[in-house]
Amino acid sequence: MSCDEAHCLVHPENRPPADSLYSNATVCCLPPRQNDLATRDRGTNGMLETSQPMKRGKILELMHFNQRLVAPLAVSLGAIAGALSRYYLTIDCNQWLGTAFPYGTFLINLSGALVMGFFTTLVLERIETSPDMRRLIAVSFLGSYTTFSTYELDAERLLVEGRWEITSLYWFGTATLGMLCLEFGGFLARRLP
Repeated sequence: MSCDEAHCLVHPENRPPADSLYSNATVCCLPPRQNDLATRDRGTNGMLETSQPMKRGKILELMHFNQRLVAPLAVSLGAIAGALSRYYLTIDCNQWLGTAFPYGTFLINLSGALVMGFFTTLVLERIETSPDMRRLIAVSFLGSYTTFSTYELDAERLLVEGRWEITSLYWFGTATLGMLCLEFGGFLARRLP
């Protein structure tokens, strides 16, 4: 990336010296240094002003600057959303359908398989996405949303209670229907215009 005046995010007065540690080609994507904030002019809306307005492409370049921060952030945000979705869906299923059968975990694992099949087919065959988007959806959201350990715990609880028929239905049903949902999600993604 070149550092010309027309596309630079860092005001020329705030750039590090040419012989500094930060004088590489990515200097345009660095945020202002903390001690430079006091020397910047504030605009009429109270925001710090730069020589050029920040464009969407520059924001993406800024995010790309430090993948060591962006990737864990994407994984964390997706995991939070996935865990909360699973939590509330389980509570709702228990209230609506009762606890005689682990409906929440069953529905979560099947819907997670459906979304995983849809999303992976979409990004592998249809559209190009960033690695961070793939991490956000497939690894963190769906990894946190679906839960093999809870699936096994529910199956064990049913087994201990001596409910062999329900245990078999749940155990084999989740695996079989999960695979069908995964395939159906891929089918849906391929049918998109």
